[in-house]
Amino acid sequence: MAVHAISGLEPVKMTIYLCLRLHVADADIRSGDVIRLRARLAPPPTASYPDGFDFSRQAWFSGLGVVGFAFGPVELLEPHDEATMTCLLRQTLENWRAEIADRMTAQIKGPAGGVAAALATGLRGEIPDGVRQQMRDSGLAHLLAISGLHIGLVTAFVFALVRG
Repeated sequence: MAVHAISGLEPVKMTIYLCLRLHVADADIRSGDVIRLRARLAPPPTASYPDGFDFSRQAWFSGLGVVGFAFGPVELLEPHDEATMTCLLRQTLENWRAEIADRMTAQIKGPAGGVAAALATGLRGEIPDGVRQQMRDSGLAHLLAISGLHIGLVTAFVFALVRG
């Protein structure tokens, strides 16, 4: 999400990007929509233990300044604006990504569908909490962190190499 205003704070000169967890009921919100919501915001967390994964470092390099979660329903102020070609392309790609994840979870039943969708698209919302914890406990959670684009690029490279 790109933030343009936060009540109680001075207007920012540069856009802040943030990552928020929304309720399932707010699934109609799409990339590019202008929304209003109440949320708890915090800086990205640092490593939980020495030499552990440092989310704040990754967030800094990707331009993410804030993480948090929504308290209540999300109010849709304006549907997405497709004024610029970059915005249109970004929204189209995000919608395709969400559609791929939806199709995968519809075809692959149970927790396996959520894991497969996360590995292919990077969208981890369909993975049950118990499965997430099991992946953390087994040391496989890093696969979810690097999934989506990276696994897709490796797969495309291998496919092109084999076909070539």
